Amino acid sequence: MQIHVDPSASDDAVRLVGPDDFKSFAVISPGGLDAARAPLQAAGVAVEDEHAWIPVDLLRRLAGPAADADWETGLAGMLKYAQSKGWYRDSDSSIRAHVESAG
Repeated sequence: MQIHVDPSASDDAVRLVGPDDFKSFAVISPGGLDAARAPLQAAGVAVEDEHAWIPVDLLRRLAGPAADADWETGLAGMLKYAQSKGWYRDSDSSIRAHVESAG
């Protein structure tokens, strides 16, 4: 799954693309991290160095109707993998994503 950030959008600047793809995770934004920082922070995302810490609750909200029981099972697997790599923070229930420049 990917978090797409559109810094020029007034609504839906942060949206989830490919909510059922639990094998990849990144933030994609034209202009990279510099352009994505303000919209991400407005959505409750902590930005540190080259990474964004995406709250799991935000993923659920962005997934909307896709966040059914099967989706939760897939998410649990993704979180378990992220924990094994040190990409999950228990302190704020967030998962680390690299921020990539689109285009």
